[in-house]
Amino acid sequence: MRADKIFLAPYWWTLKLRHLLYDRGWKKAQRSPIPTLCIGNLAVGGTGKTPFTELLLKLLRNSLPGTAGNETQDAFCEGSGVTPNPIGGPVAVLSKGYGRKSKGFLYVETDGTPARFGDEPLQIKRKFPDVPVAVCSDRIEGCRKLAGDGASRILLDDAFQFRALKADCNIVLVEYERPLSQDRLLPLGRLRDLSSRIAAADIVIASKCPDDLTDEERQAWIKTLGLKNAYDASAYGVASAYEVASACDATSQSGGRHSRPDRESPIPVFFTTLRYADPEAVFPEGDRHYLYSGKMIVVTGIANDRPMLAHLGEKYRLASHLRFPDHHDFNSADLARIEAAAASTPEALLLTTEKDAQRLLPLCEKLSDDLRRRLFYLPIETRFLNPDDEDAFLKAQNRVLLKSL
Repeated sequence: MRADKIFLAPYWWTLKLRHLLYDRGWKKAQRSPIPTLCIGNLAVGGTGKTPFTELLLKLLRNSLPGTAGNETQDAFCEGSGVTPNPIGGPVAVLSKGYGRKSKGFLYVETDGTPARFGDEPLQIKRKFPDVPVAVCSDRIEGCRKLAGDGASRILLDDAFQFRALKADCNIVLVEYERPLSQDRLLPLGRLRDLSSRIAAADIVIASKCPDDLTDEERQAWIKTLGLKNAYDASAYGVASAYEVASACDATSQSGGRHSRPDRESPIPVFFTTLRYADPEAVFPEGDRHYLYSGKMIVVTGIANDRPMLAHLGEKYRLASHLRFPDHHDFNSADLARIEAAAASTPEALLLTTEKDAQRLLPLCEKLSDDLRRRLFYLPIETRFLNPDDEDAFLKAQNRVLLKSL
């Protein structure tokens, strides 16, 4: 046994025992009164859960029950007895609200603060003001509350490790550049859960992929998951997934280590990428002339800022980079560092992430006029590499939900 495996053995056995208790039914998991889709991962941050949650919200809102051309969605609602919420729409978002200082169940408000709701739920609510977004550390209580208030489907943000709640559809994101076979448990790697837990996924999302992946590269990446029944959804098409199950197995069985005998359905793998829009001002007084500076000062408090820096590097020269921990709560000392960096390069554009912008907005009165004019954030969104996968993905998640009824 390698030295790192000996070092990680206590953590490995703790996770293994916890999952065994739930898998064997010795610890009971409850289900939500209404269908739930869990967007989760196995690593600590950086896989793109929030942008994917936003993409899923857009897809579900564009495929509401009764909308022409959405027979699969209609069939799900008719078969389940689910009635869409006439006010907020048929889907709600439930998050733990990481980093918030409040307690209990709360509905997120657009004019709220990260201290009350957390930065990611606040970002989602501001983008989708008509969608019910709630925070609650107890996902079971949160689901019951949302169901009682009229939601008909819930997106669970980062709940894959919350085993007390049995989600109806587990969507697991894995970063393309950090496949499970090349990662290790914390603190030697970024995995917070066993790599074998990928077998509990109903759908796998390869996130932050290069735009020009070949079929061979996609198949090679799928094999790194170690799943015996995973397949490239773009290559086969979800509509015929069950008819081509044996073919899918043949393409992914080599090296397969993880299987789930209680759930033999093939697991579709979708490949997604990130897209950045033009920078937007954090504050109303933002001066767009700084967008043409050619120089930038970057402020980040996220788990993985490499893709953002690579994108910005195509247009701007980096004058300085102030890097903070993920979900960082900016204090007076941090603001002084940012002000000093800005003063050292007065012509540079100040750029931050969309998530960090949520935490900087409440600090408006503590920032100088100059900083408020120069501070912009970079909007981000997730897209499928294959545009046809949007419809295939909706059919895949609906098929899983129908099986859970």
